[in-house]
Amino acid sequence: MRTVARAAAVAALALGVGAWTPYGAAGAEPVDLGGQPVAGGTGSTDRNEPTSLTAGLWRDTLGTGTDDEHYFVYERQMRESTVHVGLVGVSQDPAGDGIGLQVLAGETDCGSNTDDPGSYAAHSVFGIAVDVGPADIGDHQSECLRAPSLAIIVNRGYSSSTQDLPIAIKIVEEAPVVELDPENPGLPEPDDVLSYPPPSGASPEDLAGGSSFDDAPAIDPTADGVTVTTTVAEGSEVLYRVPVDWGQQVVATARVPAMDPATQERTGGSGPYVDLRIIDPLRAVVGEADAEATTTGSYGTERAELSRGTYPLRYLNRFADQSPLVPGDFWVAFAVQALPADAGRDALDVPVEVTIAVVAGAGEGAPEHQATVQAPGGGAGPDGYAAETPYLVGDGEFSAVASGNPFTPEMDDEAWWGPRRGLGVGVGVISLACCAVGAVWLTRRRAR
Repeated sequence: MRTVARAAAVAALALGVGAWTPYGAAGAEPVDLGGQPVAGGTGSTDRNEPTSLTAGLWRDTLGTGTDDEHYFVYERQMRESTVHVGLVGVSQDPAGDGIGLQVLAGETDCGSNTDDPGSYAAHSVFGIAVDVGPADIGDHQSECLRAPSLAIIVNRGYSSSTQDLPIAIKIVEEAPVVELDPENPGLPEPDDVLSYPPPSGASPEDLAGGSSFDDAPAIDPTADGVTVTTTVAEGSEVLYRVPVDWGQQVVATARVPAMDPATQERTGGSGPYVDLRIIDPLRAVVGEADAEATTTGSYGTERAELSRGTYPLRYLNRFADQSPLVPGDFWVAFAVQALPADAGRDALDVPVEVTIAVVAGAGEGAPEHQATVQAPGGGAGPDGYAAETPYLVGDGEFSAVASGNPFTPEMDDEAWWGPRRGLGVGVGVISLACCAVGAVWLTRRRAR
């Protein structure tokens, strides 16, 4: 009996280590941002020796404080192209966080942006983007448009967080479109006011959301919408993916029911905040609530309904400081506030019903990209370009939409390795070691 008990204790130790998680009381993991690691594992902190980036999705980690800036450089591949730079982060600091992005052509500021995750669900994915292209219809002279090299600076914005921040940088280079007449561009104008019909949705189906951009389940919604139901633990965020084309807009609603009597008794009727977001192919948070809706709420004694919609995807949005700008996969994200360490209770699983709709017909008002492109200094442009695939989304990889993120073959193995997998392998090694110790101990007992 003593042998069995000791063997069981060793096995329990192995299982206990295997079940251990470092993500706080609720055991929630942050959303996996994906991407290839930047050269050297982290971006340069020397403005004079920036880290070189190509088109694609790149991951990095920003250190603490507002002084930690990382410097990158991107070499334009097409003359008079629009370079889209996105920056996305996911924080584990309940006190709040932030990101900042600036793009320069020499000393000329080509655009900057900042963002924070908000106070309702501080671990929510938050992102921004800057587009560097023509300043207006018919522009061929602006320095940001003609510059062959662009400097990219990322930082923590106004954050004073004392925790590291995982980030991903998305770079997409878009070919120029055929010449447009400034007086009559022949493309739909941006909407002045955001408006969208609330989606009714069909009969709901159970479908758990993804914990990363890559594993988010794909939704193929109609204008009426597709409805899915799931539960989301406190401190977690789930994502659903939906393709969006020119002329379309994404509309999402999240309906959270009132607590049942047992949950009300357990919590005193006061539950976590909930948050609804839409993320574009550049990984920037886009869209907002119309005048009749809200994007945040809480799980409590009354039913909560959240809503968010985007403006229609139109080429001329970029000249009106309006998003979105490019077609491709969009993501709808629903997050639940993390359980405070002093809550004195176990984490809740919050039920939610999410409806996602894509309004208007695909391809409406699509721009026409140039049939051929030149290199920034003149001469032939990059191999593989075609007007039907105008987005450079990876090193030498063109796509019909901006959401493609191909890995180069030599990076496949490295791309597989990430914080979660590293943690999982480490835990697995420890667990196997514990099992090995148990096996050796049993062998020695039997040999006596």
